[in-house]
Amino acid sequence: MADSEIIENVISAQHCRHDAVAELVQVKCAAHRTWRAFVFYCYTGQLSVEDLKKWSFDAVKAGLSKHNIVEEALSYFTSRHPDIQAMELEILMQNRNEPEVQQALETKLTQMLATGRSPHSATALNALIRLLSNVGV
Repeated sequence: MADSEIIENVISAQHCRHDAVAELVQVKCAAHRTWRAFVFYCYTGQLSVEDLKKWSFDAVKAGLSKHNIVEEALSYFTSRHPDIQAMELEILMQNRNEPEVQQALETKLTQMLATGRSPHSATALNALIRLLSNVGV
């Protein structure tokens, strides 16, 4: 069963009632906090899309560190979400002098140029270059 079918089944009245028969479903590629918020919504109806977006944004931000910021800032997921991209580039800039960040950035740029398989990173890379060129101005 595809994730979209699972979501539709969960949203339907027959699966969102408290007296529904329990069913075990394995969900892949979804954050625990996101699913917890979704289940809460199914039972209470008290979660807006904006709430879900904020929880997701906060979860992404909480998972960032000097060890993964370069990979995350230049990822396909981030390229599809301008608000996440701006936040991640800000964190990358705050950590730009950390040896782990400098090494990861060098490695990632070398990989991107050698393979040519990261066209989704162009916007973030251009923004990063602009940010770096304005440092100390």
